[in-house]
Amino acid sequence: MEKIKEIKQNKLLIVLFVFTVLLVFLSIGYYRVSVVPVNVFSEKGAENGTLIPLNLSAKKAFVKNGDTAFYKFSDVHKILLKHTYAENKTASVVFRVTVKFPSGKKLSHYENAGDIPLKIGFLDSSDFDSKGRLVFNFVNHNSVTCNLRNTIDIDNLTKTYDISFALPSDKVSNILEMKEGVFISSEVSCWLQSVVISSSKTGFDLSGDIDFWGFSSNGGTLSFDTSSFDFTGSSNIFPVLYSEKNVPPEITIKMYQPLEGELLDYNFTFGGEKLKVSRLEEINLSSLSLKNPFSFMTHQNRGDNVQAVIFHSGKEDILSHGINWPVVPIKTDPGLILGWPKSNWRNPDYELFEWDRLSGILFFDTKDYAVQSKFFARIAFFTEKEGYKGMILSNEELMGKHDYNAHDYSAESFAKFFNKAFRLNFHLNPEEELLLEILVRNGILERGTDPLDPYVSKGGAVLSVSREIPSYNRKSLLAHEGWHTIFFTDEEFRNYVSAVYNVMDPYSMQFLVDYFKSQPNLGYDTNDSYLMHNEFMAYILQNTEGNAGSYFVNKASWPSVKKITPDLCRYIIETGGSGFDDCQAMLQDFLYDKYKLKSGNIGLCSY
Repeated sequence: MEKIKEIKQNKLLIVLFVFTVLLVFLSIGYYRVSVVPVNVFSEKGAENGTLIPLNLSAKKAFVKNGDTAFYKFSDVHKILLKHTYAENKTASVVFRVTVKFPSGKKLSHYENAGDIPLKIGFLDSSDFDSKGRLVFNFVNHNSVTCNLRNTIDIDNLTKTYDISFALPSDKVSNILEMKEGVFISSEVSCWLQSVVISSSKTGFDLSGDIDFWGFSSNGGTLSFDTSSFDFTGSSNIFPVLYSEKNVPPEITIKMYQPLEGELLDYNFTFGGEKLKVSRLEEINLSSLSLKNPFSFMTHQNRGDNVQAVIFHSGKEDILSHGINWPVVPIKTDPGLILGWPKSNWRNPDYELFEWDRLSGILFFDTKDYAVQSKFFARIAFFTEKEGYKGMILSNEELMGKHDYNAHDYSAESFAKFFNKAFRLNFHLNPEEELLLEILVRNGILERGTDPLDPYVSKGGAVLSVSREIPSYNRKSLLAHEGWHTIFFTDEEFRNYVSAVYNVMDPYSMQFLVDYFKSQPNLGYDTNDSYLMHNEFMAYILQNTEGNAGSYFVNKASWPSVKKITPDLCRYIIETGGSGFDDCQAMLQDFLYDKYKLKSGNIGLCSY
């Protein structure tokens, strides 16, 4: 009996010994497992060490079957987060993940599944107890949840994505202090390749080698569908309203255009407001151009061709200077100026823009004719008005005189005006002084060393329209003035216009001259060939394609014009203004080939 008892005790000891050895080996295996480093990079590509793994999945940088990998930030990473936010006023962590689905019969399990979640998120200080041990609960966390079911492709079972998760901007110093690390969980085999601490972007960009998906601090669900995106949470990380210290975000949209044939139009909706983009591969626009950019975005057609819709930080160089007077323009497509929300102007009297694709062409949009005249009336008479050219009129001499409903001037005209005003020691009004500052600030004029002519033309042009112009006429007037600025700045176009001018039907040309003479409020000097070429072109191209002739047929019916040139009025009416239509077709060919523009509209975007 004693021997049996001894044998049992020996067996128990052997079992305990084997179990202990096994436990030791397992423990050693855990701590000696080959750690796969997850490198941390700055936005500019500098390496900043690796994440600190907190569990076995993190050591392997690999998760599957719902496992979760937990990582801590090092002190260097926390400093990088703070530095990134201080520099950009936003901060986010971009996870580069590689997902691999099984092949063959195992794939069918996933093909028949509903959701196949992959989750990423932040670890906060509350996820650790007083002894630094992890006490994590998914319920307490916002996360970005990706439904990988929508990514299954039997021809490409392994895919890599960049998924960005932003930090909120409110009380950011406390929030940055709280962020202790990150986690990633997945039902499908998933590797965390690296992370990047960068400025924040929301939306999607599929134009690069690796697809990018960016989410706000609210997190959200990634369905991998590019036909829509929820930007409502972006208001938590970007400024919503413009102020002298904050600039709302910009929006970059990228579209695929066919190599041949008619270029495509794209239709987007932001919070119910429609935005049409024509004949462009990429556009960058300020969110100030939209009434409600922080909303749900959809696009109605050509979904496969929309490659990116991305919100990112706006350029702070457009912040107002002085007493809230903008001197740096907002770059935009001219078509957006017409419907730009006036409530988003940086100054209640005017907003300043620059043509996004033609640098050096500035646009003023003023609240009314009175504000516009303070900027440009004196220059209008000096530059163009018959009987006043070269003269700088006093305020008394300007009293009661009509300038123009819209304006356009070249850099050379501005140099002549401001140089003469300097020589005369003429007292300019505050708006003209501001205009001079804007011209110098934006490189249209340069202060030189000539004591008599201190302002040197450096190229470019300025045009102005007013909100007092009736809405039905603003588009054609903006087009009219816009064509002038291309004429000022493009010598090839000027030469082409001159050639078309010289081959125009002579009766139609004489009618145009007589029409100008019949309208004293225009005051054009018809003996100035440069001016005549410029106005000939602009009056024709302000009309939509095929409507230049009917525009002048209408003018030929005016009593004031019939009184001056009755025979030519009859000729224009009988021919349907065909001479103008012919010239329009020739001019449009040039503009479409070089600028992708069509008659009647200098914009490639519209509301």
